Amino acid sequence: MGIENELKYVLRDTGSLEAALAAVPGVRVEEVFQGYLNPETRVRRFVSPEGESLVFSFTRRLPDGANVEIETELTDAEFGLLWGATEERLCKRRYKVSDDGVDWDVDFFHEGGEVYIVVAEAEMPEGMARPARVLPAIEASVVLAVDRADGRFASRRLASAAYARAVAAEVGAAA
Repeated sequence: MGIENELKYVLRDTGSLEAALAAVPGVRVEEVFQGYLNPETRVRRFVSPEGESLVFSFTRRLPDGANVEIETELTDAEFGLLWGATEERLCKRRYKVSDDGVDWDVDFFHEGGEVYIVVAEAEMPEGMARPARVLPAIEASVVLAVDRADGRFASRRLASAAYARAVAAEVGAAA
């Protein structure tokens, strides 16, 4: 079981953000295919140059704003059965970078090859209120540091490209 201490940042991509992230030493890139069985459970396929993994996750936001996340590996057969029962689905290309004790996931949500919103998550050690600095590769692209209580940028909501485009425009993140 994991307790997550994370903050989200909404980014504006002017076309060079992925190249900047790809140039960061130690960056790892993966495609994430995610489907929701209900608001708290999801199945995910992670595809990277290192291979593929299939995961079932239970996630719940706690009263203090942290998330609890419990994950278990799935077989191909289990994933196939659960994927067929998902209600919402999304695809995102994720850039994973560790910087100054913080693990950053920068997600480019896409549909039909077109990126429709970019959201970064700073996963911090327990007790850290916020990162000492924003990852330098994304700093100039940050348009909103998301308040922990702001549910507009939950991945499940961002599975709808139309919704995500509207909320991106609302906060000034539309390209």
